[in-house]
Amino acid sequence: MKTLTILETLVVVQLDMNVFGGRKTLTPEDLRAAFGDKYVEVPKNAVTPGSIKLIDADALKVFNRLKQRARRACLAAGTSFMGGFAIPETGVTPLMVVLNEIGAEFTSEIDTIVARWDSAVTAWAKQFPEWESVIKANAPTADWVRSQFGYAVGAFRIAPAAEAAAAVAAAPELDLIEGQVGSLGVQIVREIAQDVRASVDHGAGSRLAATARSVLSRVRNKAAGLAFIAPHINNVVLAIDTVYGHVPDNGKLEGFTRLAVDGLFAWLSDEKRIVSEVFSIDEQTRSATAVTDDDQTEIVSDDETTGMLIPAPLKQRRAFDPQVLAF
Repeated sequence: MKTLTILETLVVVQLDMNVFGGRKTLTPEDLRAAFGDKYVEVPKNAVTPGSIKLIDADALKVFNRLKQRARRACLAAGTSFMGGFAIPETGVTPLMVVLNEIGAEFTSEIDTIVARWDSAVTAWAKQFPEWESVIKANAPTADWVRSQFGYAVGAFRIAPAAEAAAAVAAAPELDLIEGQVGSLGVQIVREIAQDVRASVDHGAGSRLAATARSVLSRVRNKAAGLAFIAPHINNVVLAIDTVYGHVPDNGKLEGFTRLAVDGLFAWLSDEKRIVSEVFSIDEQTRSATAVTDDDQTEIVSDDETTGMLIPAPLKQRRAFDPQVLAF
């Protein structure tokens, strides 16, 4: 699929989230003004080289969790692209609903921290008696703290500028948009692998069927939703579908099902292997199928294993052979 055609089907979602870190710069002058030449033990929990912590960091963790939720929602619906996230047109509306809900929570938490700011500073400062006056003296007002938080979402399209067409044609290797779009397929696979690795590290690869189904469903939906960008990704969808149908809703993974899930997780978490196996169609296959740019989107529906719709060229070569996992 050509670059312009892909861009016409994508919306770029941009997140702008700012969180106050709860610290302030601490200069030697501040220390001399507070202690003079007196030696005072430095509390490691409150003071680090060049800065002083003004409140308990736990009070601000909720904002980082909300930032992570917003980013995960974007990555589940699309892929990283030019500083934002490329989202298929059909996925923009439901994604914006989720991001608006997160934004409402973000705003509510800002109100909460601002309302409790003075008492939070006081409670924190009392834990360090010798530094109490320094912490309080460096604490900004609640109104200033509010100004350091922010949550905004933008959605827009990217299209090459007609005025630059001649310059781009003269030096196509310097075309940023072409390069970014051309690498989206590998980027999608990389993000799927990162998601699976992180999930396995947090126990998804353990023995709970419901957790495994959740991870597989999430990465499967991402791959299926973005496969129009790089049709080879349909092989990833096929591999997941082959195993997913045999995973029970609840209980522990056992026997061959457990082996199949563990094997699939191992494959999905290795982006280099997926790219080398799924994205490599040899010249013999190219010649046999006579694939053109337009032909790559041709779909057949006679897959004998799952009935899944996959691009015709990909039936010639499967990186993750479902027959190996036949139950």
